[in-house]
Amino acid sequence: MNFDNLPQKNEYKFKEVTSLTGVKPYVLRFWESEFTQISPQVNEAGQKIYSPLDLEFVKRIKELLFIEKLSIPKAKAMLDEELSLAQTQEVVVDEPELPAMESKQMEAYAGVEMREAIGSIIMQHSHSLNYQQESLRADLEQQKEMIMQKQFNDQDVLRLVQTKKKLNVVLNKLETIIEKHNWV
Repeated sequence: MNFDNLPQKNEYKFKEVTSLTGVKPYVLRFWESEFTQISPQVNEAGQKIYSPLDLEFVKRIKELLFIEKLSIPKAKAMLDEELSLAQTQEVVVDEPELPAMESKQMEAYAGVEMREAIGSIIMQHSHSLNYQQESLRADLEQQKEMIMQKQFNDQDVLRLVQTKKKLNVVLNKLETIIEKHNWV
């Protein structure tokens, strides 16, 4: 689940989304039927075209289902709650500017507000990731202390080394995500 070096584009094709997110094609198709937030457009050639926002929703749904282990109904409720929160946090535009804006400008402005609101929600989740990361580090230190106090056979040590490698990979991925998004 490496979202670190995603190309910054305005649109992504179906295969790009599955490749970038690691979501199987049949899973993405199912999610499109279950989550209204994923709404690709279809071009003249009949290909699905996903926006960067669609890509963000796919990543968030994957996080909710695979990392947080929520059921689909609970993930739907969580996304709806996050979007509702994002909409209530939108910046109010001064009324004198509204009549001067064309409808396309207004749509673009609303899209920017939505992205900013989603960004703030992602920031809130980054704090949760920071907590989880610190918790993992503390657990690792605690395990090291226990290891120092006990004697283990070779198989136990091998399992512990493998577990440590896996934890380090997870921690490095979390740090990379946090650094990429400037989450502090």
